[in-house]
Amino acid sequence: MTLDIEKNSSALILFYRKCCALAFVPSHMIGFSFKELSREARDNFPEMNNFMKYLKETYVGDLYNTPMLPPAFWSVHNRVIQNQPRTNNAVESWNRRLNSTSRVIHPYFFKFTEIILKQQQFTEDNIELRISGNHLRKQKKDTVMLDQRIQTLVANFSEMDLNDFLRGIANNMSHGLKTKRPLDSDDSDDKEVDDTQPVTKRQKLMN
Repeated sequence: MTLDIEKNSSALILFYRKCCALAFVPSHMIGFSFKELSREARDNFPEMNNFMKYLKETYVGDLYNTPMLPPAFWSVHNRVIQNQPRTNNAVESWNRRLNSTSRVIHPYFFKFTEIILKQQQFTEDNIELRISGNHLRKQKKDTVMLDQRIQTLVANFSEMDLNDFLRGIANNMSHGLKTKRPLDSDDSDDKEVDDTQPVTKRQKLMN
């Protein structure tokens, strides 16, 4: 499902992101958190009813209905706590590298075997580099800071108000949306902010 952001307010966009932030909630708390968001949608954003119904049927479920993708399947709370990747970007990167190496859509068997052996050697070399303390790919400063903020929020989940937690995660998320001001602010500044940028860069644009 998609959200028509051009006709909606920053408050609605923030609510949409709070729904996405459910992925950072412990799996056993997602049902309760979703009920709180559903109540907020009924009170303030009735246009989101179909979206909330879709989330419930597909991702959350209830006592009587099992969702297509249960919360334990997509919650990344424990992965953040354990400092593990939240996405499958590494797999996608490997797939792109494999495709670029083959240079053909359907390589014949012996060519494919040769490609796999090269990839295996590449992987083993990277393992040795990691064991020796080398960083294979240096992350951008903004990415590191973003991960640190998310880790701090997730680590403090049990000590935070649920709405504050969801709002905190939401303000660190980006879905290619553009807003006229920070989503969690009442400031009426008319500057347009490119929300595809990390939070730190967006804040600089507002100054």
